[in-house]
Amino acid sequence: MLPRVVKYYNGIALFPAYCYVDVLSSLLVSSAVYRATRSTPVDLEFLYNYFVEKELYDKLNDPLLLLSSLRPEGTIKEISLPFLLHIYPFISSFRMSEEDVEFDVKAEDPKERKRLLWAAAHCPGLPVHYVLMLIHVIHNWNLWRQHVHKMQTVEELKEVFKRAHTADYKPYWSLEAMSRHTYLFVDSMLFKIMNVLFEMARRSDLVYEPTGSFEDDLRKLWEMASPIGHKVLLDLYSIKDENELLKSIERESYELFMKVQKMPYERISAHFTISWLEKLMEKLIAEPSVTAIMRPKNGLAFSR
Repeated sequence: MLPRVVKYYNGIALFPAYCYVDVLSSLLVSSAVYRATRSTPVDLEFLYNYFVEKELYDKLNDPLLLLSSLRPEGTIKEISLPFLLHIYPFISSFRMSEEDVEFDVKAEDPKERKRLLWAAAHCPGLPVHYVLMLIHVIHNWNLWRQHVHKMQTVEELKEVFKRAHTADYKPYWSLEAMSRHTYLFVDSMLFKIMNVLFEMARRSDLVYEPTGSFEDDLRKLWEMASPIGHKVLLDLYSIKDENELLKSIERESYELFMKVQKMPYERISAHFTISWLEKLMEKLIAEPSVTAIMRPKNGLAFSR
């Protein structure tokens, strides 16, 4: 996460409108992922069973390893790739070299293929890390239940997985959204923080607080991106103008972005993700003692 933040602020130092290009880029990639995964929910039960069957709990002592890029060796390969292929089922194949992993995706539209390739190649670490972190917590809870109650918890686990897809997460993001749109979450937080920093720097000309109007906000973000940003978006995603932008961004992705923008600034902190996961687990498990087992010794420091 830290390299991502450093890159973000370096970009803004060179080009202040970078924050607008960055969030539009995330919205475009998120929208492509939405279109490609609508009919295939994240199968948390399958991933949990894989996690237990392969004894990944013992092998992965440090969940923060998953923040690194996908490397074609050892534990990273064994854990990251199977998880990523279920989070992003549009990945059709991958090829490993000594230094990297190259992906191919299922998409007929060349523009869509470009966006999905970007998601597969540039956004794998955080979604996998988030799902692994959540499964660690569920597994801790399952072990605790077995130890305290001396019983198997197959039915309770099935209920947890069912709740994962039916619980009301408001005002937080759902498990599905956080699993597949993690980078949009991060970039939305950074965008909100930059508005505050621009205000502090007395650069009100660079501040834009979205209004909640889908079309007005996207047109304004396009305008703020400046001609340099327009060229970047054209080169990366074949977006020629604001009308093309409006056609390419899904309302679901925009609404996720807006949820972060409406949060009080003090919630956008290192503690936000921990509180979000605690709230999620309360909804899924509803155990009074769940908070006590929420924190592995390495912590849940999403923002490191």
